[in-house]
Amino acid sequence: MESQIIIAMSLFIGALFVVLSIPLLYKKVPINIFYGFRVSKYVFMDKDIWYPVNRLGGKCFLSTGIALIVVSILMLISTLTLMYYLFFPLGIASVLVGIIYTWYKTVKLTRKLAREKGYRK
Repeated sequence: MESQIIIAMSLFIGALFVVLSIPLLYKKVPINIFYGFRVSKYVFMDKDIWYPVNRLGGKCFLSTGIALIVVSILMLISTLTLMYYLFFPLGIASVLVGIIYTWYKTVKLTRKLAREKGYRK
């Protein structure tokens, strides 16, 4: 029973990452304070910074979501021992690495675009 809850939650979180990333990929989210990658004040200053940063963040979150869904499916077909000692930690690691990588790449792109626009030195 506990393992089924873990698998269901992993699938749900992976699907959530995928669903939330799609509008960002297709530039459907205008500048706002609620939804999107708001890693710096420069993101709010210009749509030429907002959309590329959020598109990149959407790509990274899509990859993270797909990775988590794959790990969840592997948990579903694996033995209980493999699930708890290999795939569950792998799922947690993939989410943490995905979030950290997304933050790093979006901050780096934000700084680059802000410099190109003359907002920062």
